[in-house]
Amino acid sequence: MAKGETEIVMKKIMSYNDANDFGYVSAGDVAKLADLTSELLASSYHKSQYLTVCLDNLVFKTPIKVKDEVHVKASINCVRKTSMEIGIKIEMTNHKTQKTSHVTSMYAVLISVDENLKPQPIPQLKIKTAVQKRRFEDASKRMDKRLELKKAKASKK
Repeated sequence: MAKGETEIVMKKIMSYNDANDFGYVSAGDVAKLADLTSELLASSYHKSQYLTVCLDNLVFKTPIKVKDEVHVKASINCVRKTSMEIGIKIEMTNHKTQKTSHVTSMYAVLISVDENLKPQPIPQLKIKTAVQKRRFEDASKRMDKRLELKKAKASKK
């Protein structure tokens, strides 16, 4: 991947190592794929180490089985000083029918850190399309809301 990339698609055929005794892929393995894809995208956008601090809305619409091909599509929606939101859409292609289904969509928030886990700056996102602008505006609102919730929880302690 080239430096400055803002989108990525990862594909994986799910194996028995990813599944439970019934042949269905576990939620944890799907979350791990989403996390890995978002970290790869973040580090290709700006060389740094990243920590995932949040995965929003991990709700499954359809199960994934062994031999199904999973497509993890990720795009950087918003960049703040040291953090970014990445939108993730997961689809699956059934290995028998070749039908593609939407599995889940979520948002990941990652923070750029140094070797001492101190937050590090990230270059601002260059918005080039109307879709990127809409995603940026929507993500900014979600990021503001997350910060408000964090502050509210901190004040209750």
